[in-house]
Amino acid sequence: AEIALRDSRLHWMRDEQDAAERALRRALRWCPDHAGVHRTLAEQLLTVREVALRYPTYADALAAGYVPTAPDAPGTGSHVGKPADAQPSGTPLDLQRPQSYLYDGTEPDSRVVGVMYVQIGGEERPDGFVGPLDLWSMTRGQCLEQGSMDPAFPAAESVTEEMCDSVDGQFVDVIAWTQHAWVVPGWEAPGGVFAPLNDDIVCADGTTDAVPVEGCDPPTYTGAPE
Repeated sequence: AEIALRDSRLHWMRDEQDAAERALRRALRWCPDHAGVHRTLAEQLLTVREVALRYPTYADALAAGYVPTAPDAPGTGSHVGKPADAQPSGTPLDLQRPQSYLYDGTEPDSRVVGVMYVQIGGEERPDGFVGPLDLWSMTRGQCLEQGSMDPAFPAAESVTEEMCDSVDGQFVDVIAWTQHAWVVPGWEAPGGVFAPLNDDIVCADGTTDAVPVEGCDPPTYTGAPE
């Protein structure tokens, strides 16, 4: 449950059996000159963990008013979010307002695996979490399905106006910065707490077979055994 720096990435340490709250409150050892920053980051991650666990299942998030915003996909899971919780650039990150909750599928009992923060606008990387270890990703352009806030290319890293016209969508010329946070116990990303992808998240059939826009095939119910 401890966090540590390895290969310039922040990791939850799975071989630590102490409660996360106790382990994370220790001064981190990877740079003693910045122990105060490390303690602040530990506190931030504990806060994000509490926020993530508000809605343990996909059904819980839907009941709270979140809507599907990206399909189930290997590495990221499914996203349910609130467009209003995207935050403006140049403002301190509000940890209580992730734009999306991430799940390991789209079934009612699919489990929460992390959260995603979004800041809109600005050419420069958001300040985000304290310290230099968060890894914000920039997306240019967005294409919304006509009459909705649903993205037409939810898995695309960038969208052009021509792409949007090809599906009769509504193009929005905007820069969005996104940051995943893999803070849920049992879903510690191999690439680190702030990794863009979590390699432990796969499709319902156990594979990483998915198409770029539609994501994983939905699970197939074969019926109860006779």
